[in-house]
Amino acid sequence: MKKTTVGILAALAAVTAASGASAQICAGFPTGDRQFTFGANLLFPEGAEAGDIWGVEVSYNAQGPLGFFGGVTFFDDGEDSEQSFGAGVAWELVSLGAMIGPSVSACPVVSFEYLDIDGFGSALAVPVGVGFGTNLSAGPGFSLSPYIIPAVIFSQFNPDDDLFPGADSESDTNFGIDGGVLLGFGTFFIGGTIQHVFQDDADPTFGIRAGIRL
Repeated sequence: MKKTTVGILAALAAVTAASGASAQICAGFPTGDRQFTFGANLLFPEGAEAGDIWGVEVSYNAQGPLGFFGGVTFFDDGEDSEQSFGAGVAWELVSLGAMIGPSVSACPVVSFEYLDIDGFGSALAVPVGVGFGTNLSAGPGFSLSPYIIPAVIFSQFNPDDDLFPGADSESDTNFGIDGGVLLGFGTFFIGGTIQHVFQDDADPTFGIRAGIRL
């Protein structure tokens, strides 16, 4: 069970890093105060056994430094389909961003992702990190928004008691990173992402994101 458990935790941790995008560009969304975003993402994990990973996400940037986000991620390996649920919060630190550059946004980001696998167990991942990003002009009506979010990811797997009687929970702590570049035009944005959990045999995961801001 150990190898399978490690794979679940690594996949969930990578998705959590990707899903932990708040309504500030320092955490992955090119929005201003009191704006919502609605979007979708598609990840391309290495290996045929990983299957498809895609999700839907929503966020809100409140007036001031606070941002909220959440989403649902779907895992489909061709035989079974599972869903994970996540939510989080980000708090922009204007003074920290100003220390790095005049147009840099910086914010601590804390989120969680919960996955329940029927007949196998449940997994929880909690990334705690600090994101950095900026908005750049890409021509009239267009903006380019790169961001990066390094985080420590605390994860735990709880095996199903009926399938694994007497089995103990397994916990792990890893360092992960989520980055990307978004192209904004009008109310729409689209871009590429890369996530990586620095764990044995873990490969970077590439993906695409698109959405609208209102």
